[in-house]
Amino acid sequence: MLRVLDILETLDKLAPISAKLEFDNAGFIAGDGEAPVSRVLLCMDVTMPVIEEAKEKDCQLIVSHHPLFFKLPKFLRADCFETAKTARLLRYGLSAIGMHTNLDLWEGGVNDVLLDCLTLSPLGNVGKDQLGRMGELAAPMDAVAFARQVKEQLGCEGVKVYDAGRPVHKVAVVGGSGGSYVGAALEQGCDTLVTADIKHHQWLEAEERHLNLLDAGHYHTERPVLRVVEKHLAAHHPELTLLRSKTLEQDIVLFV
Repeated sequence: MLRVLDILETLDKLAPISAKLEFDNAGFIAGDGEAPVSRVLLCMDVTMPVIEEAKEKDCQLIVSHHPLFFKLPKFLRADCFETAKTARLLRYGLSAIGMHTNLDLWEGGVNDVLLDCLTLSPLGNVGKDQLGRMGELAAPMDAVAFARQVKEQLGCEGVKVYDAGRPVHKVAVVGGSGGSYVGAALEQGCDTLVTADIKHHQWLEAEERHLNLLDAGHYHTERPVLRVVEKHLAAHHPELTLLRSKTLEQDIVLFV
């Protein structure tokens, strides 16, 4: 029977946890490493609904993109918001593993999958931390048409776009919060940046520096990588039952 630690070892071979950024808390976060595992629930975030779903589906392990928490709490109580999820996991005998910035940085991870989703031919890395990627469209197109294409390719309800009035051809991508990469994208000769969680001053910077800027949503720019995690686990452990959380099809943020 596979153990939680066996799954952790397999995931570490996909994207080494030691490569995570300093602020991150990727890896084995909660549970019992020796606990047997036959059913795994894949998700973006370990929320209360996800924990209940894992229990209902008789899973023993949750594998998420975002960590359960970033900082170690000073107490563990079921009646406090900060630790209630961890307490619920332990009560149900569930374990949790998060694959976060190590999966962002890994070659073949979040941003390489994003390039593929957007049909961009890979050109290299963007940013000093090598987190972002850049790629090239087969043929240039205008920013609004490109935004509509991104919306369809990522299954978004909507995409925010600043049209700098220049054709989209060389594109930088940063899954998740990447508004700070405006300068890095321009330094690499990109005309467009696709990311999420863009702040007001970053939209203004894009305007002043003439960069097409798209916000396709944190959730939608990172969700595709879970297909890679699923494929990797299935290839190494065909005896596992791998389930995708229903939350992967239910973005909590809606356009109205």
